[in-house]
Amino acid sequence: MNAGSSPAMMSTPFHLRTARLCLTNDWTETNGWTKVNTYSDSEAEYWALHNSVGVHDLTGLCQYRISGVEAVRLLDYVLTGHVRAMADGTAHHVLWCDDNGLLVSDGLLYRLNAQEFRLFSRQSSFLWLADAAADFEAAVEDVSHTVAGLAIQGPDARALLRAVGLVDVDTLPPMGLLEGQIQKVPILVGRVSAGGELGYELFVDVDDALFLWDELLNQKAVAAVPVGEAAVSVTTIEAGHPRLGIDFLSAETAIRPRRAVSPFELCWGDRVHRNKSHFVGRRALEAKRLFAPRQVLCGITYDAEDALGHCPIVAKGQDVGATVSVVWSPRLARHIGFAWVLQSALKAPHELRIVGHHGAELKVDHLEVPLQIVDRRFFRSQNYLDTPVAVA
Repeated sequence: MNAGSSPAMMSTPFHLRTARLCLTNDWTETNGWTKVNTYSDSEAEYWALHNSVGVHDLTGLCQYRISGVEAVRLLDYVLTGHVRAMADGTAHHVLWCDDNGLLVSDGLLYRLNAQEFRLFSRQSSFLWLADAAADFEAAVEDVSHTVAGLAIQGPDARALLRAVGLVDVDTLPPMGLLEGQIQKVPILVGRVSAGGELGYELFVDVDDALFLWDELLNQKAVAAVPVGEAAVSVTTIEAGHPRLGIDFLSAETAIRPRRAVSPFELCWGDRVHRNKSHFVGRRALEAKRLFAPRQVLCGITYDAEDALGHCPIVAKGQDVGATVSVVWSPRLARHIGFAWVLQSALKAPHELRIVGHHGAELKVDHLEVPLQIVDRRFFRSQNYLDTPVAVA
């Protein structure tokens, strides 16, 4: 590779289909994979996620298979949650920290059985996990290139899965897992949604990727809509999910130590279990638990025309924080997002202002916009939790 050149982007397993449907030629990148940002109209794709069903390429997630007789012991050692207490066939949001109690990453853990797990995260932690596994009778395998995944989200998501033959989804509760088949092709289904609507994640062998896409997108009974990253990012924020690398940094990648954060600063203290005898970062996390965090990631909203992301927040002229992700939510008809705010400033939230600028070229207006601190979960529909058939 020549000096200064960029690494080549990889095509996702669904590229032969997504490229044909991408009318805008609007592409983005996730962990080296080229993905569609907008297929034709990002707002129409957004509304498909709320009103019908959208299909989204999950390529770019880091996927790990953790297996072996000591898989539970390994995961209980590296994760802050209680893996031994997880039931088979369930998924949980999990965290892993360094020895200083600072977050390395967050992700989803699928427990298929006591010796078989799948771990998903936005950034690679393979070397970190593999190093920890050396002391256990367990294996960590990076399957990011051998397993293909699609997410479907929207009120018609369950009907779409029934239409392709996965009738057992009627009994699948939120965060439940199902190992099934579509025309004899094995598929792993998780009732997991990054947005606030009913949603599922579907995983197949990479060689069956186009088969899965065609089965979902060619159903006549349920019209599914391909959805790009732009629309998905809005519904992810609506659901209150901050994103690693965007809204907070990993302790492994933060250049300035103060940018690394603990679970308590992210209001994820409930993911740190106190009834485990030992796990990475436990001692440091117990010490941090005794004191209120210096800053916290809050939900915010405000009344202004501009999306004021990555802008300072002041109170009485003093810097007290900064916004990160901010988007316009068509469903809620307002700007929403996340902001890092000093704990001390939250005692007088009415004094908080976002400092931004409006205009272009020679005419730029300075803005100070009052903001509201709100619950980080901006939206969740009833069908997110509904299960039509009672689970025994």
